[in-house]
Parts: sequence; C-alpha cells; structure tokens
Amino acid sequence: MNTKVIIIVAAVLCAALIGGGIYFAVRPQPTGPRQVPISASYTDRVKAGGWTRGTTHPQVTVVEYGDFQCPACYNYFPIVERSYADTKDIAQFVFRQYPLQQHNKAMQAAKAAEAAGRQGKFWEMYNLLYTKQPEWADDTTFSFGSRLSDYAGSLGLNADQFNADMNDPSIEDEISKDVAKGNQVPLTGTPTIVIDGTVLSNLPATSDALTALIRQAAQRATPSPTQ
Repeated sequence: MNTKVIIIVAAVLCAALIGGGIYFAVRPQPTGPRQVPISASYTDRVKAGGWTRGTTHPQVTVVEYGDFQCPACYNYFPIVERSYADTKDIAQFVFRQYPLQQHNKAMQAAKAAEAAGRQGKFWEMYNLLYTKQPEWADDTTFSFGSRLSDYAGSLGLNADQFNADMNDPSIEDEISKDVAKGNQVPLTGTPTIVIDGTVLSNLPATSDALTALIRQAAQRATPSPTQ
C-alpha cells in the first residue's frame, strides 16, 4: 500500500471515529411517554434531598450517607436496619447516596436504586444491593449490569423503563446532589451517620447502642437542622 493510500485510509478512519464521537456526544436521550409513571416516593425523594422512611412527624432525624459497594456499609447495614425497626415511631431515617470513586460499581448500583425508586421500589433495591453485596462485589461492570436487570425483574419492575431510567442523566444529578451535601458535612468515609445535625465520629458497634443515641436525641429539645 503506497503512502497516498495509507493517508486516505487514515483520514477516513479518523473521520469515522470523530463522527462516531460526535454522535455519542450529542445523541438524544430516550424521549416519549413513560411506560411507568414516576412514583410519588421519588418525587418526595427529590423534595426531601434523600430517601426517607419512618415517622412523618419525627422527634429526631437520622441521616446515613452510604455506598452500596462499600464493605463497611455492608457490615453496618443490619445495625441500621435493626435500629430503624426499633425507632421508626419516633425517628425519620434519611438515606443519601455517596458512591466512592474507588468502587467501580458504586455509581452503577446507586443508579439502579434510584431507577427502582422511580417505580416505587427504592428500599427493596436498597435491601437487595446490600444483602447480596458479597455476590456481586467481584463482578465486572458488564456482568453487574446483567445482575441488576435480574434484580429489577425479581422486584417486578418494568425492565424497559428501568433501563431507560438507569441511563437518564437526571438520576445522576440527584446522586450528585447527595454527594454535594455529604461534602458539606464533611464526610471522612462511608457509612457516615448524622443524628440531628451531629456527625457520629465513632459509629456505635451495635444496634442497641445506635438506638440508645437516637432515643437520647429524641428526648432533647428542638432538633437541629438535618445535615
């Protein structure tokens, strides 16, 4: 192949790559009517700046910043769940996403939870991701994507809508807002627990100890603003 032909071939390839790059950069996001309406719980999540559960008239607010791929979050998950069960009549629990960059599937998992939340199944996906973390921790991002589709199916989610929401930039925007709030705390890692605006520098080792702190906060005067 002579030099002229090589130059022409290279130019064609570059043009194709550039054109492809432009296509992927500007290709429109999926549009059209939703197959499944956005759940009221997701609308509440946007308004509240986090996923909430527990009493709607709380004496105390407990905020957790978590990363679904974080081993420490996995280990602390049952402690939070037991404390929630014990204090949900007096406390409102708020979960905010804080996917760490060193975890290659943390953002993917966060998006899956948000996408499930748009169909009213955030807490169900939250439970699946944490309880099954040992099963997917070593997945590639590709195989994890397939696993997430299976999780969505097991929760009875609309698969097409779930996949569309996973790729919706507005979902990542909500996650970014959570991260920004965490950076203002500031966080030193995950999980981080904030009770009525006070960051726990040392996490209680048991659910009974965490529950005791929550009850103590509920007995005090007007709670400080949620962090």
